[in-house]
Amino acid sequence: MNKRLKSSKRIIIGLWIMLIITAFVGYLFFPKIFRPETIIYFIENNYLKALIIFSAFVILRGFILISPLIITLASLAIFDPLTAFLINTIGIIISSFLVYKAAKYLDVDDYLEIKYGKKIKKIKKSLEKKEIPIITAWSFFPFFPTDLIVYASASLKIPLWKCLLGIFIGTLLINAISIYSLSSLLEYYKIF
Repeated sequence: MNKRLKSSKRIIIGLWIMLIITAFVGYLFFPKIFRPETIIYFIENNYLKALIIFSAFVILRGFILISPLIITLASLAIFDPLTAFLINTIGIIISSFLVYKAAKYLDVDDYLEIKYGKKIKKIKKSLEKKEIPIITAWSFFPFFPTDLIVYASASLKIPLWKCLLGIFIGTLLINAISIYSLSSLLEYYKIF
């Protein structure tokens, strides 16, 4: 591999690690920013900015492996159900696309093959001919970070369209069910 390319990959990985650390440190040292009342105040006074920031967060969420369900719950406190559904569904698809491309670019497959060779072979066998149903099921399960299956799909060389189709179906279903259920509960109990 070209030294220059290898260096740029290290820079990208370094930036990714810095993003995670910055988010964590920001949460620890500036907890007031993350309080619900602060967020609600910002949204009420800057709806378009809040929409853009939240959409960017949903898209970048994939790089820090936060479960989409957590973001979906947060979006219901901020936006109406249809907006929350659209932001989360479209954002997760874009995020999955970016994670897939990043995993390919950063040669995550080489790393995983070296580190977990036997496990990767097992996963490859179980995914053969059943990629879309397995990816759909994984992305439908609310407590797994969807992006783990995207990283795995990229490293196992599953075609991008199959990966995104599975993610789309699973995300569409879980978002529809969770947003409808939660918004109904919130409305019933008049929480927001």
